[in-house]
Amino acid sequence: MNKFKEYIGSINEAKHKDGEIQTKDWDRMMDLVLTDKDGASVAKSIKDKNKALARYVAGVKLEFNGRTIDLSRSEFDSFYDKAIELGATELEIDDMIKNITIPAKILTKFSNLKTKKLSNRFVGVISKAIIKMGFDINFIGDGGNAITRDGKDAMNNGRKWTIGYKTEIITKTDKLSFIFDAVTDESVDVKPTYYVVDKLKNLTTGDNHNTNYGLSGQRDLISWLEKELAQYK
Repeated sequence: MNKFKEYIGSINEAKHKDGEIQTKDWDRMMDLVLTDKDGASVAKSIKDKNKALARYVAGVKLEFNGRTIDLSRSEFDSFYDKAIELGATELEIDDMIKNITIPAKILTKFSNLKTKKLSNRFVGVISKAIIKMGFDINFIGDGGNAITRDGKDAMNNGRKWTIGYKTEIITKTDKLSFIFDAVTDESVDVKPTYYVVDKLKNLTTGDNHNTNYGLSGQRDLISWLEKELAQYK
């Protein structure tokens, strides 16, 4: 079975041609740029020179979009190192960086996703989950004071800090107002302690979804959203 998987993997990687960057390369590197990840583990698994080149150049182009490219400050050295390891030359890499431009469709998608707070440690996972469900999300402002009663109470009970978020979820036919608090623990610098939803209201029909309870953890909130938004798919 392992040999079969390796065989299939080698076939897939062979699809990369010299100097080619495929849509999936742009998409994979876009995800890394938007979530502030370096993709080192991904680079390590690449076995095809052209794929490593494609990923590195796509990443650099997106990373420095609108700015002067400074390779010494790139987050994607692991892809560069893998390309060199697999036989790429510095001249080959420099030529691709100079001659490749970001396709208009990719640039539009990138510009849109940059507003979704995908790298935000409090709401990035939730934003990404909503997009993955097939919807769009727009944040209204950058996040402000606590909105819900539970969110406000948490501020008075120990080392808690509540950030209120107002957003709009866009489906194929409807627009929904999604308002919630992220209640964070100042002693934990990774994820919010829990979320409390204030409102999920269909602005098109005026219907309100049931939000009369607190939700603890990202997984719980995402599961609840999947259930409530299923009717809009």
